[in-house]
Amino acid sequence: MSADNFCTSDPELVSLVNEGKLEYVILSHVWEEEEVTFHDRQDPSKRKDMKGWSKISRACELGRSDGWEYIWIDTCCINKSSSSELSAAINSMYSYYREAELCSAYLSDVRSDLSERSFAFRACKRFTRGWTLQQLIALKRVVFFTKDWAKIGTKADLRGAYSLMGIFDIFMSTIYGKGEHAFFRLHEEILKVSSDQTIFAWNDYEPAERGHSHHNRYSSQPYSITNMGLLIHLPLLRVIRVYVIYRLRRAKRT
Repeated sequence: MSADNFCTSDPELVSLVNEGKLEYVILSHVWEEEEVTFHDRQDPSKRKDMKGWSKISRACELGRSDGWEYIWIDTCCINKSSSSELSAAINSMYSYYREAELCSAYLSDVRSDLSERSFAFRACKRFTRGWTLQQLIALKRVVFFTKDWAKIGTKADLRGAYSLMGIFDIFMSTIYGKGEHAFFRLHEEILKVSSDQTIFAWNDYEPAERGHSHHNRYSSQPYSITNMGLLIHLPLLRVIRVYVIYRLRRAKRT
């Protein structure tokens, strides 16, 4: 694993073989113009003039101020000229995020002076990227920052902005721009491997009360997607409502 060691004022790229658990932090970001690559990182005169250097430098400063010794950044810690190293890094990416002690998520398109910062957070382009889900699931602690590195909040604080995809042990191709149809594509893939009817307990893309459908005899009945829609066997249940309510006046006698 390559890591930026910032024991000195200028981060030093090192390669470590660690017998125990290496404690490090990680930077999550969207790749943009003039990202500092593994080879750019070797040339101090070049890297500091690149647009991508400022967020690397700021992430290192932040890690140093918090007392960490190592940081892993995908743009400059992976040697892409080596096909074997690139392949190994891609296959190990999830474990890199999972084993990190803390992640600083840099949102370059969210300004700290926005009055509707929460909306900008939900709409930021980081959440349209393929690795967002893996980072969301794998990382224990995530802190989100604006374009000028003002703290927005943690993963726990902002969990209501997250979307569901890829956590049901299914595989689906990534197609950008599908909008709300991506939600239904996810459902279709889950239906191919599961007979749990609680998947239909959704309302406006939020999980509804799931009740006890897994206890009834219909919950294991197979269902399928046909050219006319969903084919499924469901029970019809009579709903009886019990009201606990104050009586303000006596009923009139006839």
